[in-house]
Amino acid sequence: MAKKPDILLIALGAIVAAGLAFLPAAAEQSSDLKDALAQNFLAEHEIGRRFHVDPNDLPAPKTGPIVADRSL
Repeated sequence: MAKKPDILLIALGAIVAAGLAFLPAAAEQSSDLKDALAQNFLAEHEIGRRFHVDPNDLPAPKTGPIVADRSL
């Protein structure tokens, strides 16, 4: 019975060590993501900025059969 807690303790230690190993990479990616989001926010909220959406670039509307559970 003493071996089961030892195995759990080793597994917990391995999970913590793996999490600490990936922590710097996650922090770097997070700062890059924050910079990209900040630039996107500034571009979208710039006063006087115009956006053009070409209707030809939009996907075709979905036209499928009309289905209902009730009588029409």
